Amino acid sequence: MKKTYIVTGCAGFIGSHISEALIADRNNSVIGIDNFNDYYSPKIKESNIQKLLTSTQFKLHKIDLKNTEKVEALIKRIKPDFIIHCAGMAGVRNSIQNPLTYTQNNILATQNILEAIRISQLDTKIVLLSSSSVYGIQEKTPFVENMVANPSSPYGVSKFAMELLAKEYSNHYDMKIAIVRPFSIYGPRGRVDMAPFLIIKAAIQGKPFYQFGTNENKRDWTYIDDFVDGVTGLTKKWSFKTFEVFNLGNNTPVGIEDFISISKKLIGEKLNLDLTVLHKERGSEELPITFANIDKSHNLIGYTPKIKLEDGLNEFYTYFKKYRGVYDLS
Repeated sequence: MKKTYIVTGCAGFIGSHISEALIADRNNSVIGIDNFNDYYSPKIKESNIQKLLTSTQFKLHKIDLKNTEKVEALIKRIKPDFIIHCAGMAGVRNSIQNPLTYTQNNILATQNILEAIRISQLDTKIVLLSSSSVYGIQEKTPFVENMVANPSSPYGVSKFAMELLAKEYSNHYDMKIAIVRPFSIYGPRGRVDMAPFLIIKAAIQGKPFYQFGTNENKRDWTYIDDFVDGVTGLTKKWSFKTFEVFNLGNNTPVGIEDFISISKKLIGEKLNLDLTVLHKERGSEELPITFANIDKSHNLIGYTPKIKLEDGLNEFYTYFKKYRGVYDLS
């Protein structure tokens, strides 16, 4: 049966991968939305989306989700079976400097999508990408979906506010919504403000890479293909009635020192680069650990991550070697 998907943030790291996975099924059509903002170079987004633009199953719309009228008009016209909302402002540290931007691009933009579905009275199923940052500092690990959220940055707060809005729209208007909490997604096309890329950039520039905290500072690194399998699996196995929350992580947190050790080895072998590491104290906005309990995702949608960190980083550095010219390394 033919399905129509709207994917917001379709030219970003995660959105472009999800869109490609969807059009791999000839029965799917994807309407991509992106505003190509300059949080990082639009040149990177243009590269991300090249494969999609060659497909007759994909159509791109350059729309800012903060534009209420355009969002409503497009959703009314398309009447999608699914909306996968990947768009938004990411970055914990940047949110400390620019909190208003996160309110506008994460909360208000999300409400425009929810309002468009409500006003149009569509039976569209919505997948909203939230963040593991909503958990904040917890006394217990791994993080389970029913834990009380405790975000410690404007970014985390904006993502949790998205979730609360979605829950109320689901409760009051019987909208079918799934919240997905990603845990440190990495891989080819990975964001330029995350450690895999920042390590390369530091090495190329001959500058030190700053390690925040000790090896007790851990992240649950999750490879992009595993994450995409989780999101697409969710749309295929949608068995719940209204509102659910799912962790999509790797269930294997890695300390920062171990992460740097693996990365140094790979960039030395693949890119012939050396890296100097300097230590800094972990900032108060940074979580000491992210660690996903994925039992619910495994049981309800069959989510089973397969890619080990070293293999996933190897794929990222292979990609970077091929597409190095896309990136501003000055």
